[in-house]
Amino acid sequence: MIKLFEQFNNEQEIHDICKKYNIENYTINPDGSIDVVGNIDLSERNLKNIPLKFNKISGNFDCSINKLTTLEGCPKYVGGTFRCSHNKLTSLKGSPIIIEHDFYLSNNPISIIDSSIEVKITIRMSGTNFDDKIKNLSQDKLRILFEHGIDYDIFRKDGSINDSRLERLFKDFDL
Repeated sequence: MIKLFEQFNNEQEIHDICKKYNIENYTINPDGSIDVVGNIDLSERNLKNIPLKFNKISGNFDCSINKLTTLEGCPKYVGGTFRCSHNKLTSLKGSPIIIEHDFYLSNNPISIIDSSIEVKITIRMSGTNFDDKIKNLSQDKLRILFEHGIDYDIFRKDGSINDSRLERLFKDFDL
């Protein structure tokens, strides 16, 4: 059984996990997180949790087609594309703060944005439980919503949308 990142006792355990998942070119930070120069592919591994605590990844990060219910342990910064499609995600907590390219979130039962994420290129979210009003937004509006929507308290716990706050968000950003 793989330990969650909070349970690591020493750097050797981190090295062992990196070896198991073919993670190279990494640096272990004082907090036990790792920075990686390159891509991380944890897709199709039947994972229920991210096996390490990532910090910065210079390339792509792929944890799609697993059984993840949380993004805890995902990198804070992704220099490429972030893929977490085809999981069991209902929350974005633990997701990257900055994604330099695309964000693939499709085919997850998620219906709310509960974390601020700056996505520089596109957001793909087909097959999610987001309201059609959200799914049909332009990419410009989606990027603003993902980055600032939590500040405007747009989503209610049940996934419904506070329309006046959504309108205010787009008005504030001239969209």
